Amino acid sequence: MITILEHIADFINASHNFILNLSNSTLQLSDKELHFWVIGIGSIVFFIIVDLLFRYIAKWTVTALSFIYAFTVVFFLVIVIEIEQGITNNGNVEVLDAALGLAGFLAFFILYVFAKGLYIFSQRIIDKVHEKKYFN
Repeated sequence: MITILEHIADFINASHNFILNLSNSTLQLSDKELHFWVIGIGSIVFFIIVDLLFRYIAKWTVTALSFIYAFTVVFFLVIVIEIEQGITNNGNVEVLDAALGLAGFLAFFILYVFAKGLYIFSQRIIDKVHEKKYFN
């Protein structure tokens, strides 16, 4: 897990230095101004993409959107837990721990979807029984 985080940190640092050097040779923006522009523009582009994707998915079901949101939060939560363990030396920092945390979420989500499907199926059967009972 630490190796993955180190690679991510290296990539972010290299990107930061590249953008900072490019800015110093062209726009003369400070580090603070670069954060404003790069994060601002990048995040609004990300928002537009997510908004379009979620609007497309919402045509089918809100559950898919709920899953995406919950999975994202759980993903970051397990990463933060692993980082916290590394900082405090309380436990082992392992990718497998994070993966198993996500697997637990997925397993319980599958059970939830199955239970919800069973409930909806049961309701439809009950509705058909009531429909035949009252209209025959």
